[in-house]
Amino acid sequence: MNVFHRFTRESLIRNRSRTLVTIVGIILSVALLTAVTEGAYSGVQFLRRSVEQRVGSFFGYFDNLTEGEAAQLTQSHEVTKSTTWQDIGWAAIGSSNDYKPYLHVVSVDADFRSLVAVNLTSGRMPEKAGEILLPDHLLTNGDVSIPVGETITLDVGRRVYDGDTLDADISFAEGETLEDTRPRTYTVVGTYARFDYLIEDFGCPGYTALTCTENGGSVRLFARTASAEKFPAFLAAQSAVTDDYRVNSELLNCYGVTGYANINSVIYGMAGVLLFLAAGVVLAFGVVDALRGRFPRFSRWATRLGLILVCLGLVLAAGTAGWVVSAGHGADDPEAQWVVVLGAGVNGTVPSQALRERLEAARDYLARYPEAVAVLSGAQGDGESITEAQCMYDWLTARGVDPARLRLETKATTTEENLRCSLNLIEAETGTRPAQIAVISGEYHLLRAELLARRAGAEALGVPSYTHDRAFYCLMLAREVCGVWAALLF
Repeated sequence: MNVFHRFTRESLIRNRSRTLVTIVGIILSVALLTAVTEGAYSGVQFLRRSVEQRVGSFFGYFDNLTEGEAAQLTQSHEVTKSTTWQDIGWAAIGSSNDYKPYLHVVSVDADFRSLVAVNLTSGRMPEKAGEILLPDHLLTNGDVSIPVGETITLDVGRRVYDGDTLDADISFAEGETLEDTRPRTYTVVGTYARFDYLIEDFGCPGYTALTCTENGGSVRLFARTASAEKFPAFLAAQSAVTDDYRVNSELLNCYGVTGYANINSVIYGMAGVLLFLAAGVVLAFGVVDALRGRFPRFSRWATRLGLILVCLGLVLAAGTAGWVVSAGHGADDPEAQWVVVLGAGVNGTVPSQALRERLEAARDYLARYPEAVAVLSGAQGDGESITEAQCMYDWLTARGVDPARLRLETKATTTEENLRCSLNLIEAETGTRPAQIAVISGEYHLLRAELLARRAGAEALGVPSYTHDRAFYCLMLAREVCGVWAALLF
């Protein structure tokens, strides 16, 4: 053993330069591995914290519960934390927004801010009966100014249309009335930034105002389980109590629970690609170094070629990203007889964040172009109780879209299949394959959709849905850079 030690020591001493380079290389390799893996982990943690600060740390909520049903759900051993709000009612507020004429008053419990993000912009939370917290967009969107400290009296009742009581998921309908109203007096104690659309849907006809210690109607229960991985099973177990729920898919994506747009997969995949490229560069330079003694001219040209290829790759990646961003603005005039809405994830029967964004864009498009017909495209995937197409149909019809203007395509599982199957459906109905269609998807996805539509035989007019989570947008942009080149080459 001493002989091997002595031989190794003498070899290291004789080749000091090579030894030093080897040690430095090992140190740099370990540092790179540590930096990339720690950076990926920190990126995931940052995204989780950003979602929790903007939306909340709840994994999902159950809507339209009775107090007994809410108590039953909280008694589950899987639930480690929960909070509620109770619907008090609706009051006309004199808003300038015709589609949002009400103040929606809800009573929250003392633990509300522990799970739901209430980002105060002035004042404080309500602490006793008769205090109320108003949203900022009551002023910015509804032109209603009520200063902190002012006392207001509201005639609070329930929304009724054609004998039916309407909840917050139903948009304002001409002819609806407020019934069973009674006056309630509140002192404004603060204001807060608008809730994320997961909590207050953009189609909600009221501005959500928070009070406390009041009894009202239906209960909304926000819940968190011991781990994100346990939440889907918890949801399935509560089907006997209620199937009216929404999940915080943006947060669950950060935990790697949902299959669609898994942020963990994107971040760690990018980290893996970076490490692979770094290893390739190191190997290439090692080969060049080994050949330097015997083929000096070759090694010089190989080094130059490698640097040129690296620079070219960076330029192509940046150029492609710019192309994706530019295409994400959509067509100037996207009017078309047919519009294809590309599917996205469904959590049980509830649209994911990405899908709701596309559905909002689809509803606006159909309202803007009353002659257009929409093809809702998407099959049933893992963790989905219904097809994506059916989920889109249910969401749009519940918000007043005429079912006669909707067609369901339920076989496609990829973007290319979405477009090809949708065009086949249109051709089967009309006898003619359309030369031009509108396509609704996330702005980061429009370029690839347009390329694949062209391959399927039609020009696509892009209609973007706005991605509210900009960190998620950046991740998807990186993914689409690879996706665009895959669409171009294969």
